[in-house]
Amino acid sequence: MRLPRLEIGGGISWSGVSDLGAADATMTANQAGTPERSPFFKVVSQMAGAPGLNAWVGANLSQMVGIEGGFQYGRPDLRIGITGDAEGVKDTALTSRLITQSIVEANLLLYANGLRFDDDRTVPFLIVGGGRLRQANADRTLIENGGIYQVGVGFKWVPGLTQSRHARGAGLRLDVRYVVREGGFDFQENARRSYVTAGATALLAF
Repeated sequence: MRLPRLEIGGGISWSGVSDLGAADATMTANQAGTPERSPFFKVVSQMAGAPGLNAWVGANLSQMVGIEGGFQYGRPDLRIGITGDAEGVKDTALTSRLITQSIVEANLLLYANGLRFDDDRTVPFLIVGGGRLRQANADRTLIENGGIYQVGVGFKWVPGLTQSRHARGAGLRLDVRYVVREGGFDFQENARRSYVTAGATALLAF
């Protein structure tokens, strides 16, 4: 069975936890000369795992190579923890739902046709790509941009066949990706953070 020429799809995804770094709050001693700064407490933060939506459109250039453009949207929780308080206050955790996150991406797909199964209806693939990230708070007074790079594996299942042996009609796609983020909300400038995503989408092949 030959791969479809064109595909469109949409569905749900899950983005895993991503660290956002840490920062120390310090206080200055009341003394003459050059005052010393002492640690007061530490702030640690992370972007929580969250569900999201995704959509994509792709073209298979050959039976081994495909390209696609996609869009992802989610609203992960921003979690902030305060630890190590110098006055002995117990550790505190805060959660905010004020973050929206969108990603526009472009990917290259490499098909493993030698590993097909289910009468060749299901084909595994390797996905490599990148995109632009945009994060904003609820009233959009704070907006951060960045980039993502990703690599992952998955498979497509398209049962329909035409007389020319092309796959056609409705199908399913599943994939898991390892993502590296640069930019966006973070306590450290130009930090690189990694997380894992998983997606399940319905597809329509032409």
